[in-house]
Amino acid sequence: MKTRGFVTLIIFTVGWVFAGATGRVARCPGAHDGSETWASFSVEQGHRFTAADLVTIWNYLESIGPDSEETASIKNNLLDRLVEQDPIPPGLGAKLLRFYRERSVSVIMRDYTLQHFAPYIVSMARRGDWQHDDDVLVMIGELQGALWNGEGVMGGSALLALESLAPLGDTVTVSDVGTYAVNLASDGNRPAAVRVTAIQAATRLGCKAVLRSARMAVRADQPVSLRLASVGCLGALGEMSDREELKRLQKEDSSGHIRLAARRALEQQSRGDAAAKPHFLPVDFKTTRKGEKE
Repeated sequence: MKTRGFVTLIIFTVGWVFAGATGRVARCPGAHDGSETWASFSVEQGHRFTAADLVTIWNYLESIGPDSEETASIKNNLLDRLVEQDPIPPGLGAKLLRFYRERSVSVIMRDYTLQHFAPYIVSMARRGDWQHDDDVLVMIGELQGALWNGEGVMGGSALLALESLAPLGDTVTVSDVGTYAVNLASDGNRPAAVRVTAIQAATRLGCKAVLRSARMAVRADQPVSLRLASVGCLGALGEMSDREELKRLQKEDSSGHIRLAARRALEQQSRGDAAAKPHFLPVDFKTTRKGEKE
């Protein structure tokens, strides 16, 4: 009981520190089954952390054990706030890299950390000194390596990050990202969520080489999410020969979602719409992947 009371006191104190720093705590932190939890916690955007705040935040990120979905979400929000700081906190790049590489950290948290590499790099680029930051170069290498990482959906997270970095036009190019996307889309051993991300990215970039994968992935035995992405690809990039398959899907498919997607794809082809010009997600692109399930 004494231990639990001590833990509760620590958590309450940390929560009080954040409340004082930000003026916003959604719900009072508490203890459950002897483990530290922050039941609900958020920090206002735009708040500039003090040096003491940063120490407290990073200690929390690094010291807590296995993550539930709730604690992972809290930590992810804290990482959001860290990369939004202006200026970037000293040493943040090295800390992100260390956290991502630490195998004792849960896969979901390593994935969330990976998703913050691109916002960090973009922030450094805005300062004009990113090309001289060793952490930036290492992060780009880690992102490229993570494309072929079989853990969770990291391959998709890495692809989105690299797509967002392509406008910088130095170590990552649009052509590179298109090639990565086409290769990931064709890999049947990848989770559906990764292949969906790859097909959508290739479609945005206008990479017609992805059509082969999309034509195979519209089959009824494939996950609906993958089929929907593939139907959209056929509508944006497909040839007139793809219209017959889209018509069949519109009339005969058992899924109402697929029938609707096929109808819209046919309308897109009829209007003569080309694929969207290369589109690069905003710095907070990673929020679209939170909670994504295959």
